[in-house]
Amino acid sequence: GEVFASYGYAASTTWRTVGALSLGAEAFGDFGGDHGFLTHPQGAYVGPQLKWEGKPDFLPFEIEVDAGWLAAVGPDRHEASSQARINLELERRF
Repeated sequence: GEVFASYGYAASTTWRTVGALSLGAEAFGDFGGDHGFLTHPQGAYVGPQLKWEGKPDFLPFEIEVDAGWLAAVGPDRHEASSQARINLELERRF
C-alpha cells in the first residue's frame, strides 16, 4: 500500500576544541515507513563533523557553520557511497 509516513533519526555529538571550534560525529538514518517500521534492513550515513559558531563584531547576528562528510552504511551504499553536508545558520535576537 501507500506509505503515509516514514521515520528516521539524526544524531550528533561534538566537543569544543579550540575557541569556537568543535569536532564530533554525526549519523542519519531511517527506521522505515508506517507499513514496514523496523521490518527491513535500513541504512545510515555516519561520519565526522566540524562546527564553528560565533558573532563577529561587524555583524548584527550570530553565525553557525556545521560541515561533515558521511559514509554510507548498509543498504544506503546502493544510493551513494558518501555525502557532504554543509549547514549555515544565522541567528538574530530581537
